[in-house]
Amino acid sequence: PWQIGVLWHRDGRVARPLLERLAGLPDLSVGDNEPYNAREPVGYTMDVHAGQRGYPHVLLEIRQDLVDDDVGAAYWAEFLHAYLAEILADPFLYTLRKDDA
Repeated sequence: PWQIGVLWHRDGRVARPLLERLAGLPDLSVGDNEPYNAREPVGYTMDVHAGQRGYPHVLLEIRQDLVDDDVGAAYWAEFLHAYLAEILADPFLYTLRKDDA
């Protein structure tokens, strides 16, 4: 049922504010660690390339039928840019920290 899933583990510097912003949109179904749970070891990339190095990170899962053509892909790119731009502008975000912080 989710149009977008925000997947994260210990470091919520990007995920938490994104979830807060998206939660206010009545026509959008957002999964917090849905349809996959990033808190259960499901992959390598997020933990090794971001978490262990202290980089802020989030993994986004967009329902495939919403991005399977140029129009849908462009819509979601612009949509996400609008919500991520403010989050990514926060200088606090760029302080490296360990994933368990």
